[in-house]
Amino acid sequence: MTALATRFVPRQPQALVLEDDRITRQRAAELIAGMGFEVAQTASPEEAEGWVRTSDGGYALALIDWDMSRSPDTDGLREPEARHLTAKSVLEALDETSPWTRTLVWAGQLGVLETQSAISRAHAGALLQDKSLGEGALRERVRALLGCRFGD
Repeated sequence: MTALATRFVPRQPQALVLEDDRITRQRAAELIAGMGFEVAQTASPEEAEGWVRTSDGGYALALIDWDMSRSPDTDGLREPEARHLTAKSVLEALDETSPWTRTLVWAGQLGVLETQSAISRAHAGALLQDKSLGEGALRERVRALLGCRFGD
């Protein structure tokens, strides 16, 4: 073996969690980290978009909350604008730069056709998961989406 080969350390698969609610974000990040991922988490769509556009090797998984009305990016916005802030730019960046990333939009308004259409326009390959189904359903969906459990 060469010296280079002996120093190689395999990287954990990377995951991105964008969620504007702190407690929900932490719980989702813990759930995904428990599946063997190294997790980057943020409440800011602007920050998440920057990470996606500059990530080295991309993310294996992106868990994205659509409604960003409680994001720090709403600071300085008027109330109607803040209520309509979404993760659209992050989904577009994932679609443009990382189409192989398994992208799961985890949101509470997925029964609204307008929301589904907006998500589909931003990233045609994004899958949808309703938050009302809970963390157990999210865990099973991620496992099924990846076809395996990382870390086993």
